[in-house]
Amino acid sequence: MRAPSQRPPGSAGFSLVELAIVLLVVTLMLSSLLYTLSAQTEQRNFEDTRRRLEQARELVLAFAIVKYAGALYLLYLAWRAATDRSGPLQAAPLPPRRAHRAFLDGVVTNLFNPKVALFILAFLPQFVDSSRGSVAGQILFLGLLFNIGGTSVLLAVALSASAARERILGSRRAVLALRWITASLFVGLAARMALSQR
Repeated sequence: MRAPSQRPPGSAGFSLVELAIVLLVVTLMLSSLLYTLSAQTEQRNFEDTRRRLEQARELVLAFAIVKYAGALYLLYLAWRAATDRSGPLQAAPLPPRRAHRAFLDGVVTNLFNPKVALFILAFLPQFVDSSRGSVAGQILFLGLLFNIGGTSVLLAVALSASAARERILGSRRAVLALRWITASLFVGLAARMALSQR
């Protein structure tokens, strides 16, 4: 009886052992190839990760530079506000404007302000009841109420600020207190900026 690894003379086929050896060699070659490709991929991933970490370090450094430069600028503004002895606070004079031009500027600003539209769209519909008539009419009515209320509040703020301005600018103590409050706010903002982690 022959061993399974031996072939009969003139036989062209592989014995089971030879076939197993060929399959083993092919499997080893394929697995070696896969491991090589995997190592290359891992090396690329490692290089990508290292490059990203370097970019992150650069971004952290850039952020720190901007953060501390901003904090220093705020401290400079605080120093200027505290040491300014130029007299009462004065706003730069504005060129005269026509009332209709100021009104149109306000309309355009509000039309292109997405916060107002989002607020109206989110706030008003919760007060609309479709069983009480026209939804569009209710929205228009609520919008009109919102505009009347908002305009009244803004007019009150403008008139109060105008009256307060005259009193503040007329008092040396109030101007000095306002300067120190401004300087303190700048110092607080600088400290917050310098100590922030993000």
